[in-house]
Amino acid sequence: MCGLALAACSNNVAGSSASSTSGSSAGATGSSSSSSTSSTGSASTSSGSSSGTGSSSGTSTSSSTGSTGAPPLLRFAFTGDTRPNNCDDLANYPGPVMDSIVAAMKNHDVQLALDTGDHLKVCGSDSATAAQAAADAQLQLYATSIAALGAPFYLAMGNHECFDNSALCSVGDPVLTVFQRYQGTDGGEPYFTFDRQTPLGTASFVFVADTAWDATESAWLDRTLTRTDSSAYTIIAKHVPSSNVTDFPTNADEMAIIGAHRCALLLDSHTHTYVHADGGHEVTVGLGGAPLAHPSRDAFGFGLAEQLSDGGLQITLYDAATDSAVDQFVLGGN
Repeated sequence: MCGLALAACSNNVAGSSASSTSGSSAGATGSSSSSSTSSTGSASTSSGSSSGTGSSSGTSTSSSTGSTGAPPLLRFAFTGDTRPNNCDDLANYPGPVMDSIVAAMKNHDVQLALDTGDHLKVCGSDSATAAQAAADAQLQLYATSIAALGAPFYLAMGNHECFDNSALCSVGDPVLTVFQRYQGTDGGEPYFTFDRQTPLGTASFVFVADTAWDATESAWLDRTLTRTDSSAYTIIAKHVPSSNVTDFPTNADEMAIIGAHRCALLLDSHTHTYVHADGGHEVTVGLGGAPLAHPSRDAFGFGLAEQLSDGGLQITLYDAATDSAVDQFVLGGN
């Protein structure tokens, strides 16, 4: 089962393994010279065009090979919550923060990166046309920042990808329609999955759309996780932490499905902070540029996941401004 625990963050750096468990060992802006990626769902260039298939029902496989012909050990980065504090505030969009995060990610030679939602904030009082224009302007800034990574960057949907910033909206929502162009799922659903081959087995990435949840996505998620139960690693990216079932009642349904399956890592954000409980597979990193919930404790930053030769996943939280490690721990596979 996906062992979930979300209580308090640990602070164990200097290469220590604070917690460990045993287990079996959409495309994007830019591409790295050592990888080739194809998926159902992609972040686009700043023009808003999409290179993905726009299909959320399929599964694609991506791999990269080293000089020996074998795929390298998996290495990816993740963050979430990159939006202004006030709606339609393009002048204060946290592009410079995201620039620093992407630059630090690039220093670690990641093969891909994930974002767990909330890339914009529009005013619910806007007309649909004005909201779409505001969303597109903010997403262009976001896309410009992540293009500098030179590697695939995958986006999950957050509640601010809905026109009224609500807990639930559906395909056809004016703002979600714009976001899906950048996500690479336009014409389909805002959730997707893809596989990446590693020397120690398949890593399956599953992107859940918390705030577009319905019976169709519920069936898709259960079906998808049933398939990925046989993978060496299942990495789930969503926006809402497992504990929040008050603001997002449908999150309980999601977590019931996730809890019935295997996963190595559950990534989310929404709370504009960092949380990880010792022994837990859930990591909340909402440090992508939105106002910090705990500015005296947290700093804008990102997580780095590195596959170890023994099959573990080493997770390190980095402060983007200094590119220094804040926390580090090791988890097992599925």
